[in-house]
Amino acid sequence: MGSSTAEGYGATFKKGWAQLYFDEYLKGLNPASELINIAKYGYTTYHLSENDFVPPAGRPLPDPAYNITKALSYKPDVIIINLGSNDPANNIPLSEQQDNYKRIVALANAQGVQVWVTTTQPRRGLNTTQVQLLTGIRDWILTYFGDKSINFWNGIATPKDSLLQQYDSGDGVHLNNDGHRLLFNRVVAAGVVETLCKEEIALTAFTVKPVEDKLQLDWSTGKEKNMAQFIIERSTDSLNWKQLGQVAAVGNAVTTSTYTYKDTEILSQAVYYRLNMEAQNGNRSYSKGVKGIPDTLYTKPFRLASFTVTPQQDKLQLDWSTSIEKNMLQFIIERSADSLDWKKIGQVAAVGNAGKTSTYKFTDNEVQSKPMYYRLNIEGKNGLHHYSDGVKGIPDTLYTKPFRLASFMVTPQEDKLQLDWSTSIEKNMLQFIIERSADSLNWKKLGQVAAVGNATKTSTYKFTDTEIQTKAVYYRLNIEGKNGLHHYSDGVKGIPDTLYTIPFRLTSFNVTPKQNKLELQWATRAEKDMKEYTVERSLDKLVWVKAGVIPAAGTSNVNKAYSFADDIPKAIYVYYRLNMSDKQGRKFYSDTLQASGLITGIPGVPDEASAVRITPNPVISQFQIDQLSGYVHQVKIYNQSGALVYVKQDYQRGNSINVSTLPAGLYMVVIDDGKYRLKLMKM
Repeated sequence: MGSSTAEGYGATFKKGWAQLYFDEYLKGLNPASELINIAKYGYTTYHLSENDFVPPAGRPLPDPAYNITKALSYKPDVIIINLGSNDPANNIPLSEQQDNYKRIVALANAQGVQVWVTTTQPRRGLNTTQVQLLTGIRDWILTYFGDKSINFWNGIATPKDSLLQQYDSGDGVHLNNDGHRLLFNRVVAAGVVETLCKEEIALTAFTVKPVEDKLQLDWSTGKEKNMAQFIIERSTDSLNWKQLGQVAAVGNAVTTSTYTYKDTEILSQAVYYRLNMEAQNGNRSYSKGVKGIPDTLYTKPFRLASFTVTPQQDKLQLDWSTSIEKNMLQFIIERSADSLDWKKIGQVAAVGNAGKTSTYKFTDNEVQSKPMYYRLNIEGKNGLHHYSDGVKGIPDTLYTKPFRLASFMVTPQEDKLQLDWSTSIEKNMLQFIIERSADSLNWKKLGQVAAVGNATKTSTYKFTDTEIQTKAVYYRLNIEGKNGLHHYSDGVKGIPDTLYTIPFRLTSFNVTPKQNKLELQWATRAEKDMKEYTVERSLDKLVWVKAGVIPAAGTSNVNKAYSFADDIPKAIYVYYRLNMSDKQGRKFYSDTLQASGLITGIPGVPDEASAVRITPNPVISQFQIDQLSGYVHQVKIYNQSGALVYVKQDYQRGNSINVSTLPAGLYMVVIDDGKYRLKLMKM
């Protein structure tokens, strides 16, 4: 029971901490377990109070559907209370919060029901007094409830007692999936169920030791009562556990009983083990995790002392050494261009057994033109494989790249782009292949220019791109040697002469209010084969709609003036741009204008800086308005054209607004006649 965090807000479907606790933990302990969640968004300690409690004036009334009276009606084994921050956010004093907690828990305890209480959680947007209330009740819960408290604060709060960005679902209040996962782990660690389900078993010893290439578990009990079995579990991080096997328990004993279990999997790193101790009635309890360290000298019978890669002429040479070997077979040499995908290129026989340094050498006979990575796949006679770290090899580019590019530039020439480059030295060069890209990622061949071939002085080259460009593009040189190797220059940006390629000159563009309309005016000083000007309107500079079309003069060398009146009797804050098209079908866009003043309707400019916000946004069917002060507000919704499509005069804070029937698009939500103005995206 509690508020929105316990209800699962901020997390995706079935990823709230309470649902995770049931799905991933309780059902694993006992499939017949049942979890009832009566948490409610926005609730405080007053909402959770008993039915007949009368709160002070101005405080919320108990909710019989979600309070302690309702919880006890289910006859639960245990109750977990999770109230995140609503009491402090509503400025409820510490003394009132404490009295409510004490009374609620006492009612449960009187009926034999144990209660665990979580601390408050950090949130953004609180003032100094509210933060003091939030941390004050946190500290009191930890002190007053002791081992029946669960810390929901540490690890998710900043040093200034705000919510860490990495756990913020986006509203500054609720936790995302990672945050809910952290809270779930905290509840598991609190041992709520284990406290209820302890059997009479005394685990007196539990150790893990290496035996050859395996790890062996040994444990003993001082007494047992109605025990069924020990389930052995292993983990690499002491957090996530995997079942390995089970050992039958003695069942009932008042003297020492000893057990042993061997993990048959060969391990190369430390792991953790725990005992899942199951009683005959299905209840379970867990031992602490015990670390097991395998005998790496048994499972990895060598020590790699060194491993280097150095250039030798046009090749790369690998040198390595071992300080000890035992029953080794060979070294398999592998190469990778990205240190991720590896390819075998050869092998070298190992000494096999040695108690002193052994040295090895291998040459990669394939000529490389860029850095490569190498690793050793080290194989023992027992068939096990071990891998060294990857080592970067940098080839001698002065040997493998027989040229030096001295310059490379791109300049506009009328409606074309011209490439000029030079080399300071060449050796056995074949040609330069010219490539072009619109994004500097995907390249297309345009042509080629023959290289001088061999030269020890500057050689100059030229190439003209005959295709007319209307925007910036990139060029690079694919430089090919007579040995078939290819080398690439850096990409160089080419900016075409837009005075040549754009067939118009826009000298002005503005918008002014006129009566109940917005009048747009623009002028050109030159046009060539222009077709029309389409006036486009937007509320957010992202989604644009056509407002009207004005024919262009076509071809002109004198000033031309144009105007268009946008009839928006209820205009809100809008943006305009010109979509200018020529007779060839090409389109050009002007800069964006914003209306300098509003005509009629909603006053002011949309205020996105307020803490008041819409969640969720974008919305599919329903949304709420968060952070409103007071309880009743007027809400109006306008579409992009300024038409009123929804109004509610008595919207109550915390309720949802259904917009499932509205078409997809951008809307403006106006609260209390313009006190708040928020943009809403309907999906």
